[in-house]
Amino acid sequence: MRKKLLICAFLLCGVSGAKAQTYTTVENISYVEANETDAYRLERCKVDLYMPQGVKDFPTIVWYHGGGLESGQKEIPQYFKENGFAVVGVNYRLYPKVKNPGYIEDAAQALAWTFKHIAEYGGNPDKIFVSGHSAGGYLALILATDKKWLANYGADADKVKAYLPVSGQTVTHFTIRKERGLPNGIPIIDEYAPVNKTRKDTAPIYLITGGRDLEMADRWEENALFASVSKNIGNPNVTLRELEGFDHVSVLGPACLQIVDYIKKACPESQPLRLSQMPGLEQPAFAPARAMQPQGQTVRNLDEQLSNFTPTFLVYPDKKPANAAEANAIIQELGLRDYMKKYAAQVIISGPVGDTYNAQADLAAYEKLFNSLRAVGNLKVIGLGAGATFVNQSLAAHAQEVAGIFTYGGKAGSYKAAQAAPVPAFVAGATAKQVAKLYIEQNAAKATGATGAFQYYKNADEPLQQVVVSAANYPSAASALTDAWEQLLSKNYRFNNYKHTWYTGAKLNEFGPYELEPTVLPGHAGVERTIKLIDIPGKTTKYLWFEYFPKGTADADKPAEKSIPLMILLHGNTNDPRTQAETSGFIELAAEEGFAVAELEWQGNGYEAMGLDGVESTISQILAAHPQLDPSRVYAQGLSAGSFTATTLGIHGSYLFAAVGGNSGGLFPGGGVSRFGASYDMLVQNARQKSGRVEMPYCSICGTDDEVVVFPKEGKFEQSSIYWAWKAYQILNNLPETQGLDFSKDATFGLTLQNRQHLETNKHISMETGELLSAKGTPLIKMVAVNNYGHWNFKPAARVMWDYYKHFQRNTQTGELIYNK
Repeated sequence: MRKKLLICAFLLCGVSGAKAQTYTTVENISYVEANETDAYRLERCKVDLYMPQGVKDFPTIVWYHGGGLESGQKEIPQYFKENGFAVVGVNYRLYPKVKNPGYIEDAAQALAWTFKHIAEYGGNPDKIFVSGHSAGGYLALILATDKKWLANYGADADKVKAYLPVSGQTVTHFTIRKERGLPNGIPIIDEYAPVNKTRKDTAPIYLITGGRDLEMADRWEENALFASVSKNIGNPNVTLRELEGFDHVSVLGPACLQIVDYIKKACPESQPLRLSQMPGLEQPAFAPARAMQPQGQTVRNLDEQLSNFTPTFLVYPDKKPANAAEANAIIQELGLRDYMKKYAAQVIISGPVGDTYNAQADLAAYEKLFNSLRAVGNLKVIGLGAGATFVNQSLAAHAQEVAGIFTYGGKAGSYKAAQAAPVPAFVAGATAKQVAKLYIEQNAAKATGATGAFQYYKNADEPLQQVVVSAANYPSAASALTDAWEQLLSKNYRFNNYKHTWYTGAKLNEFGPYELEPTVLPGHAGVERTIKLIDIPGKTTKYLWFEYFPKGTADADKPAEKSIPLMILLHGNTNDPRTQAETSGFIELAAEEGFAVAELEWQGNGYEAMGLDGVESTISQILAAHPQLDPSRVYAQGLSAGSFTATTLGIHGSYLFAAVGGNSGGLFPGGGVSRFGASYDMLVQNARQKSGRVEMPYCSICGTDDEVVVFPKEGKFEQSSIYWAWKAYQILNNLPETQGLDFSKDATFGLTLQNRQHLETNKHISMETGELLSAKGTPLIKMVAVNNYGHWNFKPAARVMWDYYKHFQRNTQTGELIYNK
């Protein structure tokens, strides 16, 4: 019964591949050197290559046929076809025309040929798998364990993604024993036995055999021995799978099913996506299910970037996609799976409402599609051919929410560019120069130079308003997209917090043009990022934080001791632990001003929640690990819940910080212990005890249209946590305590402030700032209001905060605050 079930499952899987994908086979490719003269080698040493078309970076399986090293022909197993990967079917010389190690040498040379040449056919040499049945399984195993065979041909056995031998011998092969006149049933374990060559650092090896009671003599036992020996020497990469109910021959089918499943799991990006038609739209719009929802808050892959503003690619192809399979083919053709994997990108493949693109109808359809996305802040529009014409002539004139446009071919637009919102654009193809003219005018950009095939145009006041024109002759749209991403699309996202908070969503045109913001990718901002996962005694969870040092300063041997300030960043409630690093502006400032940054996963979110004491102890660990950091210049900044925590820390841990503050958060009055670590009454009591003995500079930033943490306004200021934070820090700093606000004194803050300023920015958003001074003239509280802004960071405000912080340090011996004018 078990055997029947496995066969049924196998047959069902065999028809579930990506049928829309096309494949081709190239036969009889020689893998020997061009100067080879041996007639038998020239006849036998060939491969057949079966591969998907119109795809790049596909996985490849190198397959060695069985036949006891005495018979058999290269083959492409039917089970491997139409599964999104390539197959190299290998012929090798056979006994008795050749003797050991001729078979092994041929197997090694064929695999080395694959490493060297598969990229020429579109494959990825980092995604090579090796397998074979029976004698072919033996060849796969000896190559996996004894590195010399591949090394002879300039390849590394451990660069194989995985070895998956089926019913292969792990002792010296019986044909090699026969050559020596040895009895067939007596095992030999010598230099030609994979079990004698296994190492603790091999690539993954997945052993597959039939049932132990049905397999060829001792074949399961040999593989079990190999697995046991590997485990005993410390190799964690060997797995044994016994397929019960199958003998040495019938095991091939279900074993191939196991191999297909293994490759798909190891290389999920090579498989067609599960796309669905987005509901409620007239035009075709195919996307993975998650692209139809607002983006999540947390990415668990710590090596990648913040998820909030990862790109959404909206593609208008040359021809209307009829179904999900055709949309998948466009994704594969453009290589968008790479962006989905590396940048957590979302992809939508759209098309015209009718059979061909129509400027008005398809623009209306675009508006409906955009509104269905709710909160999208990094929309990249791609136009190809006729789709590029639609983008150039219609969508580009209404792209105030679009972070970047890439068009490949198509006709130029004719709208009034000076009246359209600026949008960064990369244009390529035969019509690129003509197409670029409107984009250049739209961005009020000027030529700034050329590099290679690229001509650059930038706006003097906002460099993110730029156009790149490529004169390259691209072999494909995918290669043009690679340049578009590197040159322009990866540089920015788009963001609108005007009169609302971005993550609550917005309809097209509802709040005006979106801000252009620079994207902070690891390595792009002039800083070096390190991930810290620290064990905690008695805990199964770990502390997590990210450290960012300006390039060249992370090595303690280079900077002088105690020469680099440290900025602590605290993210908002349940946010990703990279939120502040990538959206606050402090990472860019760190590279410019020469300070280090650490963003803490202070809430937990799957890691260990730090709490106030944990934050302080983590800072102590960071200072101890990096003697170049200056403990007298430690600052803290947070967003929302992180701002509540930074505000609390300034009173609770005043010995540690030289200044604290935050965006969109303060302190709520009351006696209960809040989820941010302390009650207001306890903090105020602490502040009164320290008043006159401790000074703590405090910087408060909030948008005047923040609907989450409201800004103090006439008649409503007592409902604002910002107001109560001001009061707590007036007490701590021995300043006159405010008893209400009088907006006749100041229409924004309701207080008489010193050094009052109105600041305009190139984001078309303004700020109001002012300070409360001590009797000595030290500015101990700085207030910043971002006009008409919602609940989030405003990057230009980071400069205001840093320019305030950098004047302060704390004597680590006496605790005295030092103000350096």
